[in-house]
Amino acid sequence: MGWSEERAIGRNPDQKPMKPIQYVPRHHRAGLGAVPKEIILSKGQKKDLVAPTDKDGKVRNYINIDEELVERKVLKIENGVKVVVIEGVHKDLVGKVKEINDVRGDCIIELDINQQNLKMPLSNLKLKVLHDQELEEMKSGGQPQDTENTEEDEVDEQDAISDKSKGIKKAKKKKDAKEKDKKKKKKLKWVKPQIRVRVVSRKYKDGKYYNTKVVVTDILDKYSFAAMTPKMELLDDLREKDIETVMPSKGEIILIIN
Repeated sequence: MGWSEERAIGRNPDQKPMKPIQYVPRHHRAGLGAVPKEIILSKGQKKDLVAPTDKDGKVRNYINIDEELVERKVLKIENGVKVVVIEGVHKDLVGKVKEINDVRGDCIIELDINQQNLKMPLSNLKLKVLHDQELEEMKSGGQPQDTENTEEDEVDEQDAISDKSKGIKKAKKKKDAKEKDKKKKKKLKWVKPQIRVRVVSRKYKDGKYYNTKVVVTDILDKYSFAAMTPKMELLDDLREKDIETVMPSKGEIILIIN
């Protein structure tokens, strides 16, 4: 009939033949993009097999006829993965693991906010992909509101809103007044020239100098001061709320500020 192996059948016999595939189902009730939790297998239990990932890291739900299933890679903290700090003064910051010390139980991470290295206990870290998934679950965990209210219910709600409108306006004014008071600059109390401090504000200069030790160079006014970084960068308009004192090294001269 003119057909040969590796030649397609149909109107376009010169096109590449389609290869059959085998569907690999997801975990039960797992939606698109879901990250399965770690499965601890007991003796005799079958391994958790999945389709191999593509070169670009994408997960497939099928395998070609010449492929085999592979054991699912267990998500864990290792070099190169993104993590979130879940405890301590650096809580909620995101970074990439650069080095792990299993003996001490800690690691060095590079912060996304300013590319500085921090040594953190492994117990204070969580994989970012798992942290983000938990946040999504918390957001979607609330019960939907009942929109099928009767006419009487709607009237009652309107009356309640009308009765409380004056009280709400007063409360809002008080809240706005408090927020304005908070935004007022506070006078410097303990900052002195030539002392070394650490920047702890995540908002100052978009966090570029977070956790950086600087030396106070000049008092600009009653509310702000200037400081110099180890890279000889001059920082101005710093305030006391942006910094904290640091523990001096042994043998250094100290200044009693309070």
